[in-house]
Amino acid sequence: RTSALLEALAGSFEVVLCSTTDGSEAAREGEDRYRALGVDTRLVADSKQHGTVGQALGVLRGLLSRESAVVAHNHNRALGDAVRAALTEGVDLVHLNHIDTTPYLDLDAAPPTVLDTHNLLFEYYARRAELEQGALRRWACRREARLLRAQEPALFRRVSRVLVCSEPERSSLETVAPGVAVEVVPNGVDCERVQPAPFEETLGSSDLVFVGDLGYGPNADAVQWFAEEILPRVRAQEPAARLVAHL
Repeated sequence: RTSALLEALAGSFEVVLCSTTDGSEAAREGEDRYRALGVDTRLVADSKQHGTVGQALGVLRGLLSRESAVVAHNHNRALGDAVRAALTEGVDLVHLNHIDTTPYLDLDAAPPTVLDTHNLLFEYYARRAELEQGALRRWACRREARLLRAQEPALFRRVSRVLVCSEPERSSLETVAPGVAVEVVPNGVDCERVQPAPFEETLGSSDLVFVGDLGYGPNADAVQWFAEEILPRVRAQEPAARLVAHL
C-alpha cells in the first residue's frame, strides 16, 4: 500500500521520502526503485528492538511516558530530525504513514497534512484483547485500546485529511471523530509487476491456500478460526481437503 501510494505520487510531484531502513536486501532494492522514480530518499537506521524483548521495552516506555506503547516503541529520534530538516526546505504537503509518525512534526504549524491510518488501532487492540491468551497480554492490549481510543480521534482532527482502507473503517472513524475529512483508498495489487512466487509443493484440487503474513495478528486469528471452525465442515464433504498457509 505504502509503496503504491509513493510511486503514484512520484509520477506527478517532487517527493521527499523520510523513512527508517533495516539495511536488508529488500530495503536496498526498494530504495533503488524509488530513486529511479526521482524520489529524494532520506533513510535512517531502524533503532527499535524487534521480537518479544522489543515489544516489552515498548510497553515499558509507554508506561513511563503514559502514552501508547506502539507509538513509544516506534519512535526514532533520527527520523524526526530528517523530517524536520525536510520541512525547512519548503514542503507543500506532508503525507504521514501511520499515527506513530505524527510526533515528528508540529501538526498545528505544519503544511497541509494527510494521515494514512492503515488500521484504526483502537479497534485493532480492542479485538486483540478479546483473543489474547495470557492475562498480561490482554491487559496490555486493553491499555492500548483505551489510550488510542482517546489519541486517534484527537490526531484525526488535527490533520487536513485522513485515509482509511475500507468503508467500515470510514464508518467507525466518523463515529468517534465526526466531521473529520476522511477518504477511502482501498488496498490493491499491481498484478503486472507482482507475480506469485513458485509454490514448493504440488497442490491438489482439494487444497485450500491462505496467503498472508502470519506475524500479523488478524491473519493468524483468521487461519486458526478457519482451521478449527470451517475446515472440519469442509472435510465432512471432502475428506482430502487440506489448508496450506503460504507466507
